[in-house]
Amino acid sequence: MEPIDQNETLGRSQAVPGWTLVTSHGLVLVYVAMNQDATIRQIATALEITERRVADIIRDLAKVDLLLVERKGRRNHYALKPDARFRHPIIADVPFDAFVAWLSRWSGSVKHAQVAD
Repeated sequence: MEPIDQNETLGRSQAVPGWTLVTSHGLVLVYVAMNQDATIRQIATALEITERRVADIIRDLAKVDLLLVERKGRRNHYALKPDARFRHPIIADVPFDAFVAWLSRWSGSVKHAQVAD
């Protein structure tokens, strides 16, 4: 898979920095909160990270009680814990579900990535 040129994709004339404001953990948490029926493959495709990395992140998020993982049939389903809050002291009073609701209204819904079988 070739890397995506974000400048070209986003129609920017200036270079995009090599870092992002939101970590991969934050992106996975937001994506799962908005797409609770997403598979690891869909999450990885949408966020442009590997499936292995997504699985590791999901494990991390479940370990600190931000994410629920439930086995249904042959696959896992992921959901934001209802009482999940940001971990940093400056924003620890902000419920994560309220943040996701605000983000959904502001940016529109985040759709599943199209994944070839």
